[in-house]
Amino acid sequence: MSERSGSSSVATVRVTEPNPVPTRLGVFPSGDGLDVAVVARAASGVDMCIFDEAGAETRFALLGPKTGIWHGHIPGYGAGTRYGFRAHGTWDPDGGKFYNSHKLLLDPYGRGLDGVVDMKPAVYAHSVDEDLYPSEYPLRRSPLDSAPYMPRSVVVEPSFPIAPQPHVPWETTVIYEIHVKGFTKNMPGVPPELRGTYAGLAHPASVSYLKDLGVTAVELLPVHAKCDEPFLTERGLTNYWGYSTLSFFAPEPSYATDASRERGAQAVVDEFRGMVSLLHQAGIEVILDVVYNHTCEGGDAGPSCPGAASTPTCTTVTPPRVRS
Repeated sequence: MSERSGSSSVATVRVTEPNPVPTRLGVFPSGDGLDVAVVARAASGVDMCIFDEAGAETRFALLGPKTGIWHGHIPGYGAGTRYGFRAHGTWDPDGGKFYNSHKLLLDPYGRGLDGVVDMKPAVYAHSVDEDLYPSEYPLRRSPLDSAPYMPRSVVVEPSFPIAPQPHVPWETTVIYEIHVKGFTKNMPGVPPELRGTYAGLAHPASVSYLKDLGVTAVELLPVHAKCDEPFLTERGLTNYWGYSTLSFFAPEPSYATDASRERGAQAVVDEFRGMVSLLHQAGIEVILDVVYNHTCEGGDAGPSCPGAASTPTCTTVTPPRVRS
């Protein structure tokens, strides 16, 4: 069964101008607007959904697919734009296809994030009961619009260059594995408002502690945006460690200072980039711990949040560690 629906009360504008570089995935400011590209090989259509300050939604039907990529140039928007995607296509859970345009999806290449997932039945692609378990089998496509319960991807751009990486030889590398929130939560010398944050990790007291130990690189436990799994939240628990990815390219907002979070997604990204830059200036490399083999959706019966518009697939990957 295929569909082309979503909330019918929202008008859809057809994009006519292509993205000149559709292989650059994500959403980037370019000239008078935004260049957009997202992979959804088996979709019958993909809409970019832009939200204004009042929360009103405007949809733009992208061009494509071009080698599986839906794309376009959308004039009149720039950095700070809040958006998501809706994907149209076949509903075939047994075949691994869960297309449901009633669900707002994050940009899998989004670099900024605003808001959190409100784990309600509407965020599931299939119909669920009040306990968030499937209400019937085979899974039935949910008609509920998830936008009121979903965060938004946010268009950001580099505000300043990051200091060059130190390039410490492997034979002299000393790595300290760190949880950003836990490392400075009770660290003397770090101001209370910076403890448990990106800025706190880059504070002189933190840097001095690391240098005194002879540390040349910090390996950060997941710092990309996360979402607690339903089986934890229903028990009143949270995923402290962060191995529950919501958005791979957006820094976790809760690790930013209150001041940055109040200013929005761009400030959160700037704080993260500033942390990396200050650590580099101190001669400390930054390694990110990233797990690609699962997201906070947790499986085919989980919520429809990250990974955006592409057809769900399961791939086992063992990537090399990436040094910043």
